[in-house]
Amino acid sequence: MEPASRAKQVFRAIAAWFSLIFFVLLSGLVRCHNFHDIFIHEEVYFVDADCYSRMTRVRMVLAHPLTIIRRHDFENHPQGIAPHTTMPMDWLIALLATALKPFSKSHVDLAGALVSPLLGILTTAFLWFWSQRIREPFGGAMLLLISVSPILVHGTLLGRPDHQSLLIFLLAVALGAEVLLARESSRGWGITSGAAWALALWVSLYEPLILLAAALAAQLVFFRAKFFTRERRLGFAVFAALLMVAAIVERWHFQLPDATMRQFFPAWKSTIGELESVPLFSSAWFHWCGLAVVVLPFLLLLKARSCREVLLWLPLLFLAFGLTLTQQRRLFSLIFMAAGLGLIGL
Repeated sequence: MEPASRAKQVFRAIAAWFSLIFFVLLSGLVRCHNFHDIFIHEEVYFVDADCYSRMTRVRMVLAHPLTIIRRHDFENHPQGIAPHTTMPMDWLIALLATALKPFSKSHVDLAGALVSPLLGILTTAFLWFWSQRIREPFGGAMLLLISVSPILVHGTLLGRPDHQSLLIFLLAVALGAEVLLARESSRGWGITSGAAWALALWVSLYEPLILLAAALAAQLVFFRAKFFTRERRLGFAVFAALLMVAAIVERWHFQLPDATMRQFFPAWKSTIGELESVPLFSSAWFHWCGLAVVVLPFLLLLKARSCREVLLWLPLLFLAFGLTLTQQRRLFSLIFMAAGLGLIGL
């Protein structure tokens, strides 16, 4: 190898690592902009009321290890409630609290405050790695927008130990793995995909289930030959095993809403900001994604002629857009920016 070529490779490697450090720091700083509202007089104050319910679950897990909480007797006393929250986020915060215990007396609350920004940073770091693997020229723009997008920042905000932050990370990994698998078969990425999808479903059976169905349909239509390869079989096995464990642990069951639920749900829904619809011509789209929200869909449609990986993302992108028209979905920004800026340069 010539010295000039070697020097160029070294320079690119150094620039890439500096970009990783920059975007990780940017993601962390933006997600901790509310520091003075969370840490007041050495006390931790969480962003939402639901956060205190989550932290009660974490304390129960720490007090009785291996505890699986399927009912909240501490809410709506004396009847209690059957919550939608699941085990993975509880145990993640509990593990972080255990790691922080030697350094802080308030290690449990500190873990609850830090878990979402850390997951946001991990999401940025994974997408940096993913952009390096697919070798696209707009990775910096993608990472910049994902680092500062208001709706993604709120989902991974300091002092907000909500399962949405874990969901954003897991789906970023799952969808990124699917793109790489559509390009070439890989046992490692097959396992990563299976584990990420299964854990995302364990966390929530709403968005991940819809996106998984769309991803599978796109794979079967456009990438059937690579979908049934030997390298993906172990990933399917990991997916099935983890999903079976989740079903056993959480004792999943389904029931139709009763008369009381149907009567009061509309009023309750109107009080939850995340369940509000986003009109087609709302300024929220520009607030989340900037002017790219207008240009990139058309560029992606044109790019689909020469880049088959785009065919995997287009159904996911339009599906996320449709869901966001009915409810505010943070994953639209993630899918839009990764799909648009991550694949338009391929």
